[in-house]
Amino acid sequence: MVLHGYGPNLPNKVFQATIVNKNDIFSPQFSIVECVLSAFTDEFPQWLRGMRQSILFRSMVIFGTFLLGLPMVTSGGIYLLNLVDYSVSGFPLLIVGFLEAVALNWIYGKFLIKIEEI
Repeated sequence: MVLHGYGPNLPNKVFQATIVNKNDIFSPQFSIVECVLSAFTDEFPQWLRGMRQSILFRSMVIFGTFLLGLPMVTSGGIYLLNLVDYSVSGFPLLIVGFLEAVALNWIYGKFLIKIEEI
């Protein structure tokens, strides 16, 4: 298969570029997923500490995120990406950040009052 204007070795060059730059592509994804999985494992050790349970849990999470990302590679994926990008960034992100700051100040204020009473 020859793509016009790209030469006969395009798939080989894409493969080589992926292999050479694998650390740039995969390291943020792996570290974020491992952080989330470790947090769940630490939170629920009675269910997730065994080897079989850990493998099953990790496989389910990876398969679930694969299914959630599958619509992004269809022909309507760019529209879905624009929808998610528009609805997550901007003003809603500002509201979530403000609510987090209010919640942390409220919790810290209650904790500080208890320390002063002791």
